[in-house]
Amino acid sequence: MKITADSLIKKVENRSFKTESEMSKYFESIAPSIFGINEKRIVSELRTTAHDATLSNLTDMVIFDNKDRDQVLVVFEFKLDKSIRQHSKNSYGAAERQLHKYAQDLKAPYGVLLSEKVCRIFKYTYRGSMFRFDEKFFLPELIEIEKGLYKNESENEKENDKTIVESKEKSYLPMVLGAFFVFALFLIIALFPSENDNGNDAKYLNVEEVLEVEENVDLHRPEYVDVHGREDKLDIAHNRWEVIDTTKSSFIRGSWYDKENSYLIMDLDGRNYQYCGVNEEIWFAYKNAESFGIYFNENIKGNYQCHLDKSKIPVY
Repeated sequence: MKITADSLIKKVENRSFKTESEMSKYFESIAPSIFGINEKRIVSELRTTAHDATLSNLTDMVIFDNKDRDQVLVVFEFKLDKSIRQHSKNSYGAAERQLHKYAQDLKAPYGVLLSEKVCRIFKYTYRGSMFRFDEKFFLPELIEIEKGLYKNESENEKENDKTIVESKEKSYLPMVLGAFFVFALFLIIALFPSENDNGNDAKYLNVEEVLEVEENVDLHRPEYVDVHGREDKLDIAHNRWEVIDTTKSSFIRGSWYDKENSYLIMDLDGRNYQYCGVNEEIWFAYKNAESFGIYFNENIKGNYQCHLDKSKIPVY
């Protein structure tokens, strides 16, 4: 039986969820009856490849295929409507981008964005590293999604085999010409050495020197932000910071911890605050807390105030 967007909204529209995590857990509990599947095929907080570092890499919920649980059929992203209104100006654009990112990472054929008032179903198609999505009004039966998925895989394998054969048939001439060119170049170098090559001025790097050069190259792209209580801006993209994903929190939008200086930066509703003297035990407990907001309010808020001892504020 096809599952429409309206039918999914009705499953959650009359319930009062305090957090998106609560909504996710509730839907996970009723999903087996909705889709007629074993609960073992449903997984929450599946870690993805995170090809886009600006977005979360933990899915809200996924449904796997009925074979070896190695292929995701549907990805779900849950949002509270009040959160969308408060933080996204009533726009679901950011939530859609997050869902598309999950789907692309997992090569999932379908994705569902669900709140108490909105349900959007997307069908994804892939071609190499590219993908496209089309919005649908219903979700097909999972068994039909599976059939279509493995049918496409079979067709792709045949197409790839055909391409490989054609490629081999066309590749011999370039290979021969390439080998001849390399051989001719080698003869020229051997017979006509450079006038400046006296064997004494050449500089070669050994393995250790190459590694040292690579280690000394700073490839990160700075991302400077204002922090309340600091006169200078901080580069939160620097590798000194341990960063955790806080997208499931309703007001904590980011957390960066400098272990060496026991220094914590937190983005609270779009404004960055600093906390000094935060030991590793507090950081560990915070990042593993069931609710970031509750742990912050009970253990960090009002404590570790940097202005009481400015010598604890690190200088970068």
